[in-house]
Parts: sequence; structure tokens; C-alpha cells
Amino acid sequence: RRRGTSTGARILVAAPWVVLAVAIVFYGGRTLFALLAFGLGVVALTELYRLLAPVHPINLAGFLGLAGLIAAAAFAAASGSPR
Repeated sequence: RRRGTSTGARILVAAPWVVLAVAIVFYGGRTLFALLAFGLGVVALTELYRLLAPVHPINLAGFLGLAGLIAAAAFAAASGSPR
């Protein structure tokens, strides 16, 4: 049995990613932000699909949906669509 919690380890892993995300939002532009969002989405979906492995989710559909949502958001932002 493990002692303590993994909160400290999670914070140590997350801190550099938070700094990277903030830097990209302020200095990176839309394309770099979209790539970061896609990368983090892939990581999140991969973790979700590991947890849901017993029910056999359709992984490709989730990844294509992620790409489609990010592409739609990037296109809408580039075309100057109102919020």
C-alpha cells in the first residue's frame, strides 16, 4: 500500500505545462495554441480511453472529433466570426 497521496507529484508534473500554456497563449499565436490544445487533447483522450478500455470505446472517433473541434475554432477565429 502506498503512503500519502499523489497530489504533490501531479503538481510537479503539471507546473511546467501550465507555464508553457501561459507562454503560448500570450506569445505563440493561434496556430501554436491550436497545436498545444490538440496535443493536450490527445493526452487527455488517451488517458480516458485507457480507463474505458473494458467497454471498448471507438478511439478514432474521439480523436477525429477533437481535431474537428479545434479546426473549427481556429477557422472561426481566423475568419473574424463574432463570439
